[in-house]
Amino acid sequence: QSEAQVMKQYALRQNIPASAIVLEERAQSTWENLINSKPLLDECASIVAVSDGYHLARIRIFAFILGLGNLATVPSDESPPLRQHVRSVAREVLAMIYYAVGMPWLEESTDSPEEALRPSYLLT
Repeated sequence: QSEAQVMKQYALRQNIPASAIVLEERAQSTWENLINSKPLLDECASIVAVSDGYHLARIRIFAFILGLGNLATVPSDESPPLRQHVRSVAREVLAMIYYAVGMPWLEESTDSPEEALRPSYLLT
């Protein structure tokens, strides 16, 4: 079952009608997910990103960079076991550092969060 399917099941349990849920299942990363979702959003009256609480900051930053404005985010109320939660928070911190510092050994591309998050972009 894809991550999108898991989140759809969560939304259905929160009484969100199935007809109001749009899935993007091709992405392999948060950045790809937002890029792939942009064309799906044109017909949406509102957009809310639901994820684990520790992941929401990265979603909001990427959404802003991609021109989605101040994307509404909601933390899932389902918590993983403590050990998994600690590991996930640590992974998220490392991911934010990874994207903020950039990856100079990669070819620059406007389709990557690395270029968009380089400090010169953050300061302009």
